[in-house]
Amino acid sequence: MDIIFFKLILIFSGVALSAYLFYKAAGTLMPNKLNLISYTFYLIILQAYIGVSLAYLGDRKHYMIGYIIEDKNIDKTFYLLLFTIIAMPLTILLIEKIFKVDAKRDYDIYLKKEVETSNEKNVFLITAALSAFCIMVMTYMFLRIGYIPIFKLIFKDPNLDLALERIRISNITSYVANIFVLTFIPMLSYLAFTFCMTVKDKKWKILFSILFISSLLIKTYNFAKAPVVFYLFVFIIIYIYVKGGIKLKFFAPLIVFLGAIIFAMYALNGRLNNIFSIYEGPLGRTIYTQAVTLMFHIDLFTSGVPLLMGRSFSPSILHFLGVGKSHVRSGKVVMGYYGSRNVYKGIAGVMNAMFVGEAFANFGVKGVVFAAIYMGILFGGIFVIFLKCKKDPINITLFAVLTSNFAIASQGGFCDFIYSSSTISIVGLLLFIKYSSVIFNKFNIKIN
Repeated sequence: MDIIFFKLILIFSGVALSAYLFYKAAGTLMPNKLNLISYTFYLIILQAYIGVSLAYLGDRKHYMIGYIIEDKNIDKTFYLLLFTIIAMPLTILLIEKIFKVDAKRDYDIYLKKEVETSNEKNVFLITAALSAFCIMVMTYMFLRIGYIPIFKLIFKDPNLDLALERIRISNITSYVANIFVLTFIPMLSYLAFTFCMTVKDKKWKILFSILFISSLLIKTYNFAKAPVVFYLFVFIIIYIYVKGGIKLKFFAPLIVFLGAIIFAMYALNGRLNNIFSIYEGPLGRTIYTQAVTLMFHIDLFTSGVPLLMGRSFSPSILHFLGVGKSHVRSGKVVMGYYGSRNVYKGIAGVMNAMFVGEAFANFGVKGVVFAAIYMGILFGGIFVIFLKCKKDPINITLFAVLTSNFAIASQGGFCDFIYSSSTISIVGLLLFIKYSSVIFNKFNIKIN
């Protein structure tokens, strides 16, 4: 009883301290004024801290927890996670202090600023041309798949094995398709939406409508449910950055609506049993799935499996460093051990976890310490740049997407924060649009 009491005190005092530090680093934890720092905090709490804390207290009812090799590694996971959620915001605060940023004051000033627009007509020309090309690539991709996946979800096909289809589709899609379709089309839809809010021109509304529908089609290309919700959520972030926030009476219904989409997609898959259980369905995936895979990472690489020693870095980084060993993600190794049945059936993916997991799998406790500090420097640096940049549609779009992508990616691994071709592509795309429009304007190339 005394141990449980001690653990409860540690859990609640830890999350209280972390919330205070993230509040200071983000300037606000109000969900209707979300930013990169506060969004990351909420995802860590929802997708890692709650589940790990429940297991730490002794709740082992989730079926995946039964696969853990040594129960003591659950406690170890909690302590490493607790360290991370305190060290990361402390590092962000240090970065803000170095660059003389007062998060509360400066974020409030940013939100109240008017959006500046320039070269809007040229930006539209470039965006429309890029959109047309990307939609052509998307059409070709669906022709190769043989159907549009979202229609298979809506009009149920009893002969369709979703797990096998995901594997087949992943083998069909190429790197080019991933960039021009899966990355660029949603990006361009966000940019069109930002311009819709700021210039209110009919041509932007038409372009946005086309890109929005295209984005919904490709966000369900592999039958996954969460990408649609995360895609839609970025529009809320853009609205916050443009308008300075959302009234809570509107924000709450929006969150309920996004949650309803998740439940509806589970219903389309015929998975309604125990849908409100915290151990199954969408609630189980939110509270426990990521938390348990984090525990799996700590458990497996504590129980005798050698550390990967950087092999989870991208092949490009390994080649640059002259490391001759093959690339392997920790999530793949963890899946190979704990999900061996699915590996045998040929339907296994990966078991990704919060960045703490991959950091530990590669470098042990030292990796976790390094990752917490590195992530604090990276996130703090991006937030500082965001606050100091001009508030125009392209910058708003870029930072809204980075807010979403980085916060979500923090729950999927660590090595992508060292090098990410997707992030480079997003930044490159928007910089291309921005500076191409400036060049067009310089040479008087405009749309009449």
